[in-house]
Amino acid sequence: MEPGDLDEGYEKDEALERFHDSEFQKEAFRRKIFYHDIEKLILVGFITHPVRLRGVPFIFRSSTEEMSDRLIERSRAFDNFSLRSWILASSTWMVDGMIVGNDPSAEYLLFKEVFSSLHEKELKALYSIIEGLGTRVSRCFELAEAYCYEPYSRNSWRPSLKDIPRSEDNPIRRMWRAFNLVEDSREEDFNRWEHTRASVASMTSKGAKAMATEEKKLRDREKMRRNSVIEEAITKRLSGTETLDGNLVSVTLDGETFEVPVIMSPRSSDELFAEMDKAMKNKKDYHDLVVDKYKRGIQERFEQEREQREELYRRASEQAYEDSNSEGTPLVGYTSEQLREMKLTTPFTPKKEYAPNESSSRLYDRYVKQEVKVGWIGVKGLPEEAGNDAPTRAPQPSLDEALKSRKPTLR
Repeated sequence: MEPGDLDEGYEKDEALERFHDSEFQKEAFRRKIFYHDIEKLILVGFITHPVRLRGVPFIFRSSTEEMSDRLIERSRAFDNFSLRSWILASSTWMVDGMIVGNDPSAEYLLFKEVFSSLHEKELKALYSIIEGLGTRVSRCFELAEAYCYEPYSRNSWRPSLKDIPRSEDNPIRRMWRAFNLVEDSREEDFNRWEHTRASVASMTSKGAKAMATEEKKLRDREKMRRNSVIEEAITKRLSGTETLDGNLVSVTLDGETFEVPVIMSPRSSDELFAEMDKAMKNKKDYHDLVVDKYKRGIQERFEQEREQREELYRRASEQAYEDSNSEGTPLVGYTSEQLREMKLTTPFTPKKEYAPNESSSRLYDRYVKQEVKVGWIGVKGLPEEAGNDAPTRAPQPSLDEALKSRKPTLR
């Protein structure tokens, strides 16, 4: 048995899967602009902001684990003004092009010579930059999990990032490092599972196919969950609000108020079957009522236009009848026999053409006028209307339950 035979009937078409993966990659790189600060915190260790203080360029950076430890100890010995000066001194990374952030003794010189001698207004203005850097770091926590699920996040992982000194570490980098360590273990487990599945395939192909099916379902559920996390994180960043499944919006239609959930497309087979069950039981929600209202408007307008056309046709027919009874030379048509006697017949057969209004009326009567009734094909092969007694989808047993209920027989 070839290894590829195990996945036959369960894998997607290769061309379609390649197209899906390429589109996912393109969309992921379009989102990369939202992760600029996260990538700085992970790959560099901090984010920066430039400023000029009395003509000298300063560059401040976000705090690291070691910086936070020193500031916590200093907060016990200094007042609010001095503590802010210490925070500015600790957050200074570069002065006039020279890097001073890696030298702890430089903090003391900056505190004594620069920041402790500033005016209170100058100190508040500079401290607002540090607060802004802290706000940017806090926003990164909202996108940290989503960034871990992006393809370029995993590509940046390397073994050398497992052990990082506290002077360069930060919470975002720790979260990202923990995720990748777990992901390494997960991939190793899947590789071992592949070997187990290959061993089972040598004994029973049916069991190997069942195992491959369960494995594919597990991977699809995890992939769907990760895509959902990315969508929610980007939506919150763009709109400022979350669009989770439980959010409801009150909408009034025709005097009736509905609690409408946020429109979310089905993300799994169970959600898709749930939507189908609602449709087959003819349970209409707010969105269905909006569609029905739009359809009723089309029907009313079309029926009104049809009545107007019939009225115009009736008036034209009465006028033609009155003109035929008036004085003058009446027009009389020849019959087909008279035309043959006068040898005026031709082999040409005129083609019947429908007026545009007749064609539109025919399509309207066939597709729009009739009420759409949800149903299914019955056991007799005939359409049956659905009702409240629509059959529900029986839950599928798990692999363990299926194996327990199996009754082996000996031939």
